[in-house]
Amino acid sequence: VQVELTPPYTTNGDLNGSMTAISRTSKNPERAMMLINLLHTDAKLVNTLVNGVEGKHYVKSSDNIIKLPDGVQAGGSGYSPGINYMFGNQFLNYLWDNEDPQKWEKFQAFNDSATQSALLGFSYDAEPVKNEESAIVNIFEAYIDGLTTGVMDPAKDLPVFLDKMKKAGSDKVLAEKQKQVDAFMAAK
Repeated sequence: VQVELTPPYTTNGDLNGSMTAISRTSKNPERAMMLINLLHTDAKLVNTLVNGVEGKHYVKSSDNIIKLPDGVQAGGSGYSPGINYMFGNQFLNYLWDNEDPQKWEKFQAFNDSATQSALLGFSYDAEPVKNEESAIVNIFEAYIDGLTTGVMDPAKDLPVFLDKMKKAGSDKVLAEKQKQVDAFMAAK
C-alpha cells in the first residue's frame, strides 16, 4: 500500500538519480552507450536482466504479466536480484501477477501530474569556487553528524560551525550559485 503524503514534485534529483553512466575510463564508450540505449528500448533485454530467463525464472501469463513457474516458491527460482527499478526503462518491465495490471499507466499519470521545479534542467558548475567548495565540504563533514545527532551542543558549536563555513567562503559559493541560477532563469 502506498499513501501519497505530498503532491508530486519533480526536481533535478529525480531526473539525474538513475546512477547510469559511462565511466570516463571506459575502453569502449560507444558500445556502453549502445547497451544503455537497449536497456531503454528492448523489453526482452531489460526483462532478462531484471527477471531472469523466461521459462526458468518466470513464465508469462499474458503479454506483460509474469508469474513463478509451477512448483517454484517465492525466492526459489534461483534468480531474484530485486533490481527491476534500477536499470533502463521501468515502463518496459513485466508485472508480476500480484501487481496492479494498471501500474505503469498509473505511474505515468502520477509523473504527468507532478509540478516541475523552476530549476528543472539547471546544473551547477562548482569550478569557479572549487577551493571554497572543498573547504566547506571538509567543515561540513567534521560538524554535521555531531550537530544533527545531538552529540554537539548547538548553542555552542553551531555558531562555530557557521563562522568556519563563512571564513571558508560559503558566501562566495552562494553568490556563485545565485549568479548561475539567475543566468539559467534568464535563459528560460
